[in-house]
Amino acid sequence: MLAVADDLVATRLPWDRPLWAARVIVGLDGGTAAVTFAAHHVMADGVAGLELLRRLADGPPLPPDPDFPRPAPTRHRLLADALRGWARAVRLLPVVAGHALEGLAIVRATRQPPIAPSSLNRPTGATRRTVVLTRDLPPLRAAAHAAGGTVHDVALTALGATLGGLLAARGEHVDEFVFSVVFSTRTPDAAASAGNGAGLIAIAVPATGTPQARFRTVVARTRVAKSQPRVAANTVLGAAVRAMGALRLFHWFSLHQRVVHTFD
Repeated sequence: MLAVADDLVATRLPWDRPLWAARVIVGLDGGTAAVTFAAHHVMADGVAGLELLRRLADGPPLPPDPDFPRPAPTRHRLLADALRGWARAVRLLPVVAGHALEGLAIVRATRQPPIAPSSLNRPTGATRRTVVLTRDLPPLRAAAHAAGGTVHDVALTALGATLGGLLAARGEHVDEFVFSVVFSTRTPDAAASAGNGAGLIAIAVPATGTPQARFRTVVARTRVAKSQPRVAANTVLGAAVRAMGALRLFHWFSLHQRVVHTFD
Protein backbone atom coordinates (compact mmCIF):
# COMPACT_ATOMS: atom_id res chain seq x y z
CA MET A 1 0.00 0.00 0.00
CA LEU A 2 2.74 2.46 0.94
CA ALA A 3 4.66 1.65 -2.25
CA VAL A 4 1.58 2.44 -4.36
CA ALA A 5 1.07 5.68 -2.43
CA ASP A 6 4.72 6.67 -2.89
CA ASP A 7 4.47 6.06 -6.64
CA LEU A 8 1.23 8.05 -6.87
CA VAL A 9 2.62 11.05 -5.01
CA ALA A 10 5.81 11.09 -7.11
CA THR A 11 3.95 10.91 -10.45
CA ARG A 12 3.32 14.26 -12.13
CA LEU A 13 -0.38 15.01 -12.53
CA PRO A 14 -1.46 15.81 -16.12
CA TRP A 15 -2.49 19.44 -16.60
CA ASP A 16 -5.31 18.55 -19.01
CA ARG A 17 -7.24 16.70 -16.30
CA PRO A 18 -8.42 17.52 -12.75
CA LEU A 19 -5.41 17.84 -10.46
CA TRP A 20 -6.05 14.78 -8.30
CA ALA A 21 -5.67 11.03 -8.62
CA ALA A 22 -6.74 8.00 -6.61
CA ARG A 23 -5.85 4.32 -6.58
CA VAL A 24 -7.87 1.43 -5.16
CA ILE A 25 -5.58 -1.22 -3.67
CA VAL A 26 -6.90 -4.75 -3.13
CA GLY A 27 -5.34 -7.99 -1.93
CA LEU A 28 -3.80 -6.60 1.26
CA ASP A 29 -3.27 -8.65 4.40
CA GLY A 30 -6.48 -10.13 5.74
CA GLY A 31 -8.33 -9.46 2.50
CA THR A 32 -8.57 -5.74 3.20
CA ALA A 33 -8.50 -2.95 0.64
CA ALA A 34 -7.38 0.67 0.68
CA VAL A 35 -7.79 3.88 -1.30
CA THR A 36 -4.78 6.17 -1.68
CA PHE A 37 -5.42 9.73 -2.83
CA ALA A 38 -3.13 12.49 -4.10
CA ALA A 39 -4.02 16.06 -5.02
CA HIS A 40 -2.13 19.12 -6.18
CA HIS A 41 -1.49 21.53 -3.32
CA VAL A 42 -3.45 24.26 -5.12
CA MET A 43 -6.62 22.19 -4.57
CA ALA A 44 -6.29 21.61 -0.84
CA ASP A 45 -3.80 22.09 1.97
CA GLY A 46 -3.42 19.61 4.81
CA VAL A 47 -6.40 20.85 6.83
CA ALA A 48 -8.75 20.90 3.83
CA GLY A 49 -7.41 17.54 2.65
CA LEU A 50 -8.22 15.91 5.97
CA GLU A 51 -11.73 17.38 5.87
CA LEU A 52 -12.25 16.04 2.35
CA LEU A 53 -11.11 12.58 3.43
CA ARG A 54 -13.36 12.72 6.51
CA ARG A 55 -16.35 13.48 4.32
CA LEU A 56 -15.46 10.59 2.03
CA ALA A 57 -15.13 8.11 4.88
CA ASP A 58 -17.44 9.15 7.74
CA GLY A 59 -21.07 9.94 8.36
CA PRO A 60 -24.26 9.30 6.44
CA PRO A 61 -24.35 9.98 2.70
CA LEU A 62 -25.14 13.53 1.70
CA PRO A 63 -28.46 14.23 -0.03
CA PRO A 64 -28.22 14.21 -3.82
CA ASP A 65 -27.40 17.49 -5.49
CA PRO A 66 -30.10 18.25 -8.08
CA ASP A 67 -27.72 20.55 -9.97
CA PHE A 68 -25.03 17.87 -10.42
CA PRO A 69 -23.34 17.50 -12.82
CA ARG A 70 -22.97 21.18 -13.47
CA PRO A 71 -22.02 22.46 -16.94
CA ALA A 72 -18.67 24.15 -17.42
CA PRO A 73 -18.86 27.91 -16.74
CA THR A 74 -19.17 30.19 -19.73
CA ARG A 75 -16.50 32.72 -20.63
CA HIS A 76 -18.76 35.53 -19.45
CA ARG A 77 -19.12 33.90 -16.01
CA LEU A 78 -15.38 33.37 -15.79
CA LEU A 79 -14.76 37.01 -16.75
CA ALA A 80 -17.28 38.23 -14.16
CA ASP A 81 -15.69 36.06 -11.49
CA ALA A 82 -12.21 37.37 -12.42
CA LEU A 83 -13.45 40.97 -12.24
CA ARG A 84 -14.92 40.38 -8.80
CA GLY A 85 -11.61 38.86 -7.68
CA TRP A 86 -9.68 41.86 -8.99
CA ALA A 87 -12.07 44.24 -7.22
CA ARG A 88 -11.56 42.40 -3.94
CA ALA A 89 -7.80 42.51 -4.48
CA VAL A 90 -7.89 46.29 -5.03
CA ARG A 91 -9.89 46.80 -1.82
CA LEU A 92 -7.40 44.67 0.12
CA LEU A 93 -4.34 46.35 -1.42
CA PRO A 94 -3.65 48.63 1.60
CA VAL A 95 -3.80 45.64 3.96
CA VAL A 96 -1.54 43.54 1.72
CA ALA A 97 0.91 46.42 1.38
CA GLY A 98 1.05 46.76 5.16
CA HIS A 99 1.69 43.03 5.53
CA ALA A 100 4.40 43.22 2.88
CA LEU A 101 6.25 46.04 4.66
CA GLU A 102 5.93 44.24 7.99
CA GLY A 103 7.06 40.99 6.36
CA LEU A 104 10.15 42.63 4.85
CA ALA A 105 11.12 43.88 8.30
CA ILE A 106 10.68 40.38 9.75
CA VAL A 107 12.69 38.77 6.94
CA ARG A 108 15.54 41.24 7.45
CA ALA A 109 15.50 40.76 11.23
CA THR A 110 15.43 36.95 11.05
CA ARG A 111 17.69 36.47 8.02
CA GLN A 112 20.05 33.54 8.52
CA PRO A 113 23.30 32.70 6.72
CA PRO A 114 23.12 30.01 4.02
CA ILE A 115 22.78 26.50 5.39
CA ALA A 116 25.80 24.23 5.59
CA PRO A 117 26.12 22.20 2.37
CA SER A 118 25.37 18.51 2.66
CA SER A 119 24.19 15.58 0.59
CA LEU A 120 20.61 16.40 1.63
CA ASN A 121 20.54 19.41 -0.68
CA ARG A 122 20.84 17.87 -4.10
CA PRO A 123 18.40 16.97 -6.87
CA THR A 124 16.26 13.94 -6.12
CA GLY A 125 14.70 11.42 -8.45
CA ALA A 126 11.14 10.13 -8.67
CA THR A 127 11.69 7.26 -6.23
CA ARG A 128 10.15 7.62 -2.77
CA ARG A 129 9.94 5.28 0.22
CA THR A 130 7.62 5.77 3.17
CA VAL A 131 8.51 4.37 6.59
CA VAL A 132 5.92 4.25 9.38
CA LEU A 133 6.98 4.77 12.99
CA THR A 134 4.31 4.16 15.63
CA ARG A 135 4.25 5.59 19.15
CA ASP A 136 1.51 5.87 21.77
CA LEU A 137 0.24 9.45 21.58
CA PRO A 138 -1.11 10.08 25.13
CA PRO A 139 2.20 9.53 27.01
CA LEU A 140 4.10 11.40 24.28
CA ARG A 141 1.74 14.37 24.53
CA ALA A 142 1.89 14.33 28.34
CA ALA A 143 5.70 14.31 28.34
CA ALA A 144 5.87 17.11 25.77
CA HIS A 145 3.41 19.32 27.65
CA ALA A 146 5.17 18.67 30.96
CA ALA A 147 8.39 19.98 29.42
CA GLY A 148 6.65 23.06 28.01
CA GLY A 149 6.45 21.90 24.40
CA THR A 150 4.18 20.13 21.94
CA VAL A 151 4.11 16.79 20.15
CA HIS A 152 5.37 18.59 17.05
CA ASP A 153 8.37 19.86 19.02
CA VAL A 154 9.14 16.24 19.95
CA ALA A 155 8.89 15.21 16.30
CA LEU A 156 11.24 18.01 15.17
CA THR A 157 13.74 17.07 17.89
CA ALA A 158 13.70 13.43 16.79
CA LEU A 159 13.99 14.35 13.11
CA GLY A 160 17.05 16.51 13.80
CA ALA A 161 18.82 13.60 15.50
CA THR A 162 17.74 11.21 12.73
CA LEU A 163 19.12 13.41 9.96
CA GLY A 164 22.31 13.92 11.96
CA GLY A 165 22.75 10.16 12.22
CA LEU A 166 22.06 9.74 8.50
CA LEU A 167 24.73 12.23 7.51
CA ALA A 168 27.18 10.81 10.06
CA ALA A 169 26.81 7.43 8.33
CA ARG A 170 27.78 9.19 5.09
CA GLY A 171 30.84 10.74 6.70
CA GLU A 172 29.30 14.22 6.99
CA HIS A 173 28.66 16.43 10.00
CA VAL A 174 26.00 19.13 10.39
CA ASP A 175 25.34 20.77 13.77
CA GLU A 176 21.75 21.80 13.02
CA PHE A 177 19.17 21.45 10.30
CA VAL A 178 16.76 24.10 9.07
CA PHE A 179 13.24 22.74 8.57
CA SER A 180 10.60 24.48 6.50
CA VAL A 181 7.52 23.93 8.69
CA VAL A 182 4.04 24.27 7.21
CA PHE A 183 1.31 26.03 9.20
CA SER A 184 -2.34 26.71 8.42
CA THR A 185 -3.59 30.25 7.83
CA ARG A 186 -7.22 29.14 8.00
CA THR A 187 -9.76 30.48 10.43
CA PRO A 188 -11.92 27.90 12.27
CA ASP A 189 -14.95 28.68 10.11
CA ALA A 190 -12.92 28.08 6.92
CA ALA A 191 -11.49 24.70 7.90
CA ALA A 192 -13.75 22.80 5.51
CA SER A 193 -13.21 25.01 2.45
CA ALA A 194 -11.02 23.83 -0.38
CA GLY A 195 -7.91 25.64 -1.60
CA ASN A 196 -4.44 26.24 -0.24
CA GLY A 197 -4.41 28.19 3.02
CA ALA A 198 -0.92 27.37 4.25
CA GLY A 199 2.33 29.19 4.96
CA LEU A 200 5.89 28.34 5.90
CA ILE A 201 8.24 29.17 8.74
CA ALA A 202 11.87 28.13 9.01
CA ILE A 203 13.04 26.55 12.28
CA ALA A 204 16.63 25.49 13.02
CA VAL A 205 16.73 22.13 14.82
CA PRO A 206 19.94 21.00 16.57
CA ALA A 207 21.41 17.63 15.65
CA THR A 208 23.86 17.29 18.56
CA GLY A 209 23.57 17.36 22.34
CA THR A 210 21.37 15.51 24.80
CA PRO A 211 17.72 14.90 23.84
CA GLN A 212 16.58 17.15 26.69
CA ALA A 213 18.81 20.03 25.60
CA ARG A 214 17.79 19.68 21.96
CA PHE A 215 14.12 19.60 22.91
CA ARG A 216 14.42 22.77 25.02
CA THR A 217 16.12 24.53 22.10
CA VAL A 218 13.40 23.47 19.68
CA VAL A 219 10.66 24.60 22.10
CA ALA A 220 12.28 28.01 22.48
CA ARG A 221 12.72 28.49 18.73
CA THR A 222 9.22 27.39 17.79
CA ARG A 223 7.81 29.70 20.47
CA VAL A 224 9.67 32.64 18.93
CA ALA A 225 8.55 31.64 15.43
CA LYS A 226 4.91 31.40 16.53
CA SER A 227 5.10 34.86 18.12
CA GLN A 228 5.94 36.46 14.78
CA PRO A 229 3.12 37.72 12.54
CA ARG A 230 3.35 34.77 10.17
CA VAL A 231 0.81 36.08 7.65
CA ALA A 232 2.95 39.18 7.12
CA ALA A 233 6.15 37.20 6.58
CA ASN A 234 4.43 34.83 4.15
CA THR A 235 3.05 37.73 2.14
CA VAL A 236 6.62 38.41 1.04
CA LEU A 237 7.44 34.71 0.64
CA GLY A 238 4.28 34.06 -1.38
CA ALA A 239 4.98 36.98 -3.71
CA ALA A 240 8.54 35.77 -4.29
CA VAL A 241 7.40 32.20 -5.03
CA ARG A 242 4.69 33.38 -7.42
CA ALA A 243 7.19 35.61 -9.24
CA MET A 244 9.64 32.72 -9.63
CA GLY A 245 6.79 30.52 -10.83
CA ALA A 246 5.72 33.06 -13.43
CA LEU A 247 9.31 33.33 -14.67
CA ARG A 248 9.69 29.51 -14.61
CA LEU A 249 12.56 29.81 -12.14
CA PHE A 250 11.06 28.05 -9.12
CA HIS A 251 12.21 24.57 -10.15
CA TRP A 252 15.76 25.87 -10.62
CA PHE A 253 15.59 27.65 -7.25
CA SER A 254 14.35 24.52 -5.46
CA LEU A 255 17.32 22.56 -6.81
CA HIS A 256 19.90 25.19 -5.86
CA GLN A 257 18.49 26.91 -2.75
CA ARG A 258 20.51 27.00 0.48
CA VAL A 259 17.75 28.27 2.77
CA VAL A 260 16.41 25.02 4.26
CA HIS A 261 17.58 21.41 4.48
CA THR A 262 14.18 19.75 4.25
CA PHE A 263 10.43 20.16 4.75
CA ASP A 264 8.41 19.05 7.75
